[in-house]
Amino acid sequence: MQTQDTSGRLALSREEAARTLGISPASVDRLTKRGLLRPSRATRRPLYPVTELVEFLNRTRPLFKSSGGSAESTGTSHGKEVNENGENL
Repeated sequence: MQTQDTSGRLALSREEAARTLGISPASVDRLTKRGLLRPSRATRRPLYPVTELVEFLNRTRPLFKSSGGSAESTGTSHGKEVNENGENL
């Protein structure tokens, strides 16, 4: 199976968005149907802007309890920090 480097891209296909988020394409469809992901429909197939994926992660990141009380988790994707453009830091 070939993997494509999606760094530097502004938008991703459904399958690429799923791979980037670590979920299945069917889960991307469910999140889109629920309005949690908003793809661009300017083309025949939906494109998911990288900024939309980052915003989704920021909107939905869970709270966790630490020894000092409650705090928000860091903005990470698969253990890697990402900036607002979805690029690894």
